[in-house]
Amino acid sequence: MKSKDALFDMKMKEKFKKESSKMPQNIEEEFENTLTFIKNQEDETMKVFGKKKRSSMVAVAIVCVLCVSTMIIQTTFAQEVVNKIVRSLSLNNITILENKDFKWEDKEIPEAAKGKVFDKDGHVIEKITSENKDEMYNANGEKVFDVDTDGTLITEAVQKENAERNAKENPIDNLIIKDPKKLNGYTCFDVKLPSYLPEGFEFDYAEFYKDDNGEILNDACGVYFINHKTEETIPIFQTYICEELAGETAFNNIKKVKVNGKDAIIGDEGIVWEANGVSYLMYTYDFGKELSIKIAESIR
Repeated sequence: MKSKDALFDMKMKEKFKKESSKMPQNIEEEFENTLTFIKNQEDETMKVFGKKKRSSMVAVAIVCVLCVSTMIIQTTFAQEVVNKIVRSLSLNNITILENKDFKWEDKEIPEAAKGKVFDKDGHVIEKITSENKDEMYNANGEKVFDVDTDGTLITEAVQKENAERNAKENPIDNLIIKDPKKLNGYTCFDVKLPSYLPEGFEFDYAEFYKDDNGEILNDACGVYFINHKTEETIPIFQTYICEELAGETAFNNIKKVKVNGKDAIIGDEGIVWEANGVSYLMYTYDFGKELSIKIAESIR
């Protein structure tokens, strides 16, 4: 069985390549720099929590950043994540860390993009704030997710172009299954799908990870659901519960709840729970806690 740190390194490196909105000139070097930084911080961070066993801090910083497709991991971000973690809640196989000190910081529109970003009413945006960050548009009415420092407006078209280019430059050889009826047989557990999804969402694909030798790892997979109209996705990562695969990630405003009568941890970004020897990590972002629980409870 592949070690938990090696497995997380591999999975998060692939997601780093797939989901960054703008590729660094040397993506391998950028990832390795971030990886090295986080691992160098592990001992100090573990002192805060009183843990003696080695844990995968890679999952903490990289998973939470990659949930926002317009962001690119930088070592400064990793530093902020490590420094601001203040609380944790745990199940058997996963620990959720919370950053209570997170505060939105307004960002000036770069000089090269001034006069090119508008709010929903057509007014020019001069500063990105917590109030307008989700309602930004270009002159053609296309939604703007972010503005790069060089003035590039990160629209859906730009994201798609970058993703397609990166997919060609950095092909991922994991096994992708598009038929929801053919998901079992690759893992040591049964892959479960929710019987309830928000309106407009449907199964997109499942991803089964491979090791360095091209062999399919039988202890974890990712299942993705998509709303083709909005391009929103709901990923559900399923992992066999064992000590070697215990991991961590980060949510804001975490608390304990129940999923089908068993303990779960929910936050602003999603929910984690365990059932029948499998750990589930689902990102639902802006859908709300009640909806997250409803989806989770439909997986039986």
